[in-house]
Amino acid sequence: MPPSRYSPSFEDQVRVRDLAAIGLSEEDIATQLRLPLPRLHKIFKQELKEGAATGREHAIKKLHTTAMSGDNFNALCFWIKSRCGWRDT
Repeated sequence: MPPSRYSPSFEDQVRVRDLAAIGLSEEDIATQLRLPLPRLHKIFKQELKEGAATGREHAIKKLHTTAMSGDNFNALCFWIKSRCGWRDT
């Protein structure tokens, strides 16, 4: 009997996107879905990319909000250094 083919459900796609968004490693996502890593890459390539981009977007928005509020000087300094090219000299 040939091995059954894995067909991802919509829920699997959302789950992979969400796990990638919170920064879970691809190895851990593969383990969660009980798939070999190369198979995860083949089936969920777009979801992995979108999830990682979404996670970065949320983190950067939060950093920006914190930095611009003026309540966190360290966040403001980090933002200026990383986004404006400033350096400690």
